[in-house]
Amino acid sequence: MIGDRLIGTISKGENISFVVKRHPIGLIPIYLFVVVGFVACLVAMILLTNSQDVLGLNLNDGIWVSIFVFVIVFVLFCGFIARSIYWANELVVTNENLIQILRPTFFNRHVARLSLGKVQDVSVQQKGFFQMTFRYGTLVIETSGEVASYRFSYTPEPNEVAAKIMAAHDEFLDFHSDIQDKISP
Repeated sequence: MIGDRLIGTISKGENISFVVKRHPIGLIPIYLFVVVGFVACLVAMILLTNSQDVLGLNLNDGIWVSIFVFVIVFVLFCGFIARSIYWANELVVTNENLIQILRPTFFNRHVARLSLGKVQDVSVQQKGFFQMTFRYGTLVIETSGEVASYRFSYTPEPNEVAAKIMAAHDEFLDFHSDIQDKISP
């Protein structure tokens, strides 16, 4: 659930407008790692069990199978962790803030909050055939704050997301200018 992951990052009275997850195409290298690791283990297991006499190894087939099953399970576990880390990266747009949650590793989480009032520009970078064909890219959010820009790679439909962020920015400014007008004499 979105709320469970965002405990402590969303203020009282703040409402989530939308959440952007990364495009699934970024999972292809992770899945390739798992498939190549799995196939390499199977090939190594077949070659080593058939040629242990040539290598002078005196392990029985059960030990070889146990070793390779352990390695295969480890590769699958690493793939599962990498997939979980990939999906944990998200961009949350609320009525007040833009929250970027990046998970570079399993035990490392970086949360950056940016007031929608500090957003100056939102641009999209799409490079190459795959990004244009599968409609994903890097979202670059320029700010007037300490950090010059925020980048969110593998953004699906980045042009639509950029337009939604700018619309949320405009709504934020309209809402706060109305409040300022009511406060000012």
